[in-house]
Amino acid sequence: MLLRLLPPILLLSTVMSLNFQYVPSSTPPSFTPTDNPPGVFVANHGAPTNGSPSRGVYTAMEVRDGKIVGRSFHMERILEGVTKVNVPPSPSLPTLLTSLFSTCESFICASSSSPAASGMITVCLTPPLSFGCHIMLSSPPTDSEIVVNVVLGNEAGRLGEHVGVKRCSWAIDRRPLEGMKIKVDPGDGVGSEVVMTMPTVDESSGEQREYHALEGLVSNFFVITPSGDLLTAPSSSVLQGYKRSVFLAAASDLNIPVRFAVPVSCLGEVGCAFTTSSWGGGREVKEIYVDGELRWSKEEGAENDIFRRLKERVREIEEEEVG
Repeated sequence: MLLRLLPPILLLSTVMSLNFQYVPSSTPPSFTPTDNPPGVFVANHGAPTNGSPSRGVYTAMEVRDGKIVGRSFHMERILEGVTKVNVPPSPSLPTLLTSLFSTCESFICASSSSPAASGMITVCLTPPLSFGCHIMLSSPPTDSEIVVNVVLGNEAGRLGEHVGVKRCSWAIDRRPLEGMKIKVDPGDGVGSEVVMTMPTVDESSGEQREYHALEGLVSNFFVITPSGDLLTAPSSSVLQGYKRSVFLAAASDLNIPVRFAVPVSCLGEVGCAFTTSSWGGGREVKEIYVDGELRWSKEEGAENDIFRRLKERVREIEEEEVG
């Protein structure tokens, strides 16, 4: 596997994009940066944006101590995704992805100013075999909390696609919803997210009964009830992120009851809420809005005990995986 590394002058919080064109005649597989990327561009927060083709899939991965966290999960995401977006199949794709992932890990290790190399990698795959890689050298985000706006009536969201596929087109399709984020002061260290919803229908009458919260534009959404149950949307209705899967595994290990439904009507009386994404783990929700109207605020005081225990177990699971 060959990679023409750029000089290791990248410092903490450096962001750069590389695009690799697979060279089929090379053995082992070779990836070299292309001078003119084949239409793939990724923005600073790990999602493909302006100019991205609609055909293609991507995944965003955390790198910790020089190793991708959840490597097998992200590998499967891309392999499953290409079958849904009409990318010509290639029997060599698993081998190519393994090589590319290792190349990106090596790049972060060679470029990082810290012995504990950390960062984030976004890998985009577009036809026929073009790989766009966005590499960010940084420590995890310092945003300790997030506010969410649960928007009613936008169930089309990601449901018009295969929910298990992280398509390049989603970065463009979600733009109208990006404008519905609650405005926050950047200096406060608080993030903002939009949570999509879906109405439930009474099977006997056919009438709408209740909206259920699904997922954020770039995250999965969880609620902890006052009684200690963990609520999140069913797997069939959301794009399942790596962190989501690990939090659910942690809940199972800790014998925390899980219910796969988040009725919007319950959001005014939650004990705790948080979002998960591949970069930064779980972020506690500070405020919940529904269509821009404040519905719930986190009480001042100690961190929710169940949320604390979940995060501790998640760290243990990931440390075991990374080794």
